[in-house]
Amino acid sequence: MTVQLFVRKADRESQKAERWLKERRKDFARIDVDVQPPSPAELESVVRYFHGDWNSLFDTTGKSWKNGGFSWKVFDPKSELLAHPELLKLPILRSSHQVLLGFDAGKYEKFFLDL
Repeated sequence: MTVQLFVRKADRESQKAERWLKERRKDFARIDVDVQPPSPAELESVVRYFHGDWNSLFDTTGKSWKNGGFSWKVFDPKSELLAHPELLKLPILRSSHQVLLGFDAGKYEKFFLDL
């Protein structure tokens, strides 16, 4: 089963997740969203795990969110995420059965137990 980890090179949470996976010798495909942004189909498959709530995929603490004025602006979440992958909450750990946003060691342990 293929596990994908969507990351950004400069993102600390992405670095923690990647280090955690490597230390435990977990097989995963690393996808840098700055080099290869997620396709519409990939984002659709992620958002399905959050009951279609596109807003759950946003990193509301990031610089891109603040500088873009998204706190007060009216926008289409899907369009904005596709146009600006820097707004994604990372890392995203995805398999065919589950998706995790952000890094939490306990949740990562459970993720791999459930595979």
